[in-house]
Amino acid sequence: MLLTPKEEVYHRIGRLQKELNSANVDGFLILQNVNLFYFSGTMQNSVMFVPRKGEPLLLVKRSLTRAQIESPLANIVPYTHLTELPHALSTLLEKPLTKLYLELDVLPARLYLWLKELFSGVEFVNGSEPVRKLRMIKSRFEIEQMQKAAEIARAVYSEIPSLIQPGMREIDLSAELEARFRKMGHQGLVRAHRWDLELYYGAVISGANMSYPVPFEGPDGGMGLSAAVPQGAGEKPIQEGEPIMVDMVVGYNGYMIDKTRVYALGRLPEDLLKAHRFALEVQKEMTELLRPGNSSRRIYQTVMKKVEQSPYRDYFMGYGDNKVRFVAHGIGCEIDELPLIAEKPDLELQPGMTLAVEPKIFFPQKGGVGIENTWLITEDRPKKLTDFPDDLHFL
Repeated sequence: MLLTPKEEVYHRIGRLQKELNSANVDGFLILQNVNLFYFSGTMQNSVMFVPRKGEPLLLVKRSLTRAQIESPLANIVPYTHLTELPHALSTLLEKPLTKLYLELDVLPARLYLWLKELFSGVEFVNGSEPVRKLRMIKSRFEIEQMQKAAEIARAVYSEIPSLIQPGMREIDLSAELEARFRKMGHQGLVRAHRWDLELYYGAVISGANMSYPVPFEGPDGGMGLSAAVPQGAGEKPIQEGEPIMVDMVVGYNGYMIDKTRVYALGRLPEDLLKAHRFALEVQKEMTELLRPGNSSRRIYQTVMKKVEQSPYRDYFMGYGDNKVRFVAHGIGCEIDELPLIAEKPDLELQPGMTLAVEPKIFFPQKGGVGIENTWLITEDRPKKLTDFPDDLHFL
């Protein structure tokens, strides 16, 4: 098991403490799993407190033994109930707490109200956005994990042409890919930040199913297997002459990449071929703009101006109910990280950001085409982490 290095964890804590001092906040009470992993190196059942200065405290309900193995933190102690928190935190501080960061966008209301009672007189403010902005800049260690995830994706995607057979169901192809991903080290979970956003490995969809309405905030459709999981691969048979979209997220050691390629048994209609070429043009123009200092909003506006002047304005980034208003999303520990290439929030691109760029076009009854790659913003040109041919793959 690969653990997060001590110097990596304390570098992250140091960046957070700079933010706490800048915002004049006494500390950050961390309860969300991904943030716990990011700042402590473990995802055991625990609560972490990061003060403005000094050593953080990790209080662990279960498993203390595993937390002590996985986390390099100096202060790791057991606790049994949240009522112990005020006393435990007071031992770290020179003066009483007045203001704390909490993850208010994902914290359950009942837990928030309980904490308000426990910390009477303390002001709670949302710490999620500052932390999301810290996390959008990836370190060398984090990029290495994403590169390993990309290597797994490359290996499995290279097997797809030998797996697709006429008449096989979408779910059969998806299962074949999922098994291979897991055997090569895929972590299994695909994590998202938004509280009601659930997704699996990704979508394996074909033909008209690509435009089937879904609740997921992405351009891809998919009927799924039931109303309980209304997205992704279903029981539809894969047929000749229709596009087959494989849009998979691969996670390794907590870090994810997102990748889409389109396959077909036989040739595709000319209108789909032209649409795919347009998507590749958009990707090329976008990647020229993925440079430090550029505005995420300006990039989106440039892309949409090109789209508005094309035949694809009604079909770009989803059709009908599936249409979304972004063309790239940040990715790392969660699939919906910052920055977005969208109207808002408007963020200045910086080296170390990682984005899944996914210009896609979908037509009713025909399906869709397009591309998705995960890119790393560098000091110069962006680096394509998901290195693999972008062309349509005819089988």
